[in-house]
Amino acid sequence: MTDTDLRKIASMSTVSQLLPFLFKNGSRIHEIGMSCGKCGKDIPAAQIKGTADQINEHCTAFTGKGFCYECRTITPVECHFADDGSFLSRSGTGWRRGIITMDYPWLLVNAWRRLRTLVAKKDKA
Repeated sequence: MTDTDLRKIASMSTVSQLLPFLFKNGSRIHEIGMSCGKCGKDIPAAQIKGTADQINEHCTAFTGKGFCYECRTITPVECHFADDGSFLSRSGTGWRRGIITMDYPWLLVNAWRRLRTLVAKKDKA
């Protein structure tokens, strides 16, 4: 990585400055975390820099770099966050789909139902 590349990255906003991502349906993403591609340790939001672009009313794309001070590695990140609580992240040559924690009412209700079911099963045992 050249000095010019490093200066360009350093001039980008931290992910904390870009958040929250707000969607038309009222859902929002207020936190993004990632782990180092080399050592696997969590990289705090203050060490993640990049850009966010709203693709449409249902999706926001984030592209950036995470700086791991533990092993001195820069990990690239590219994600598409959707207003339904899902995300796609670039992984190697493809994309990985997942569910994110966000302020989205149906997601919280489903999480509460799952927790209630698990507690009920534990009480029966």
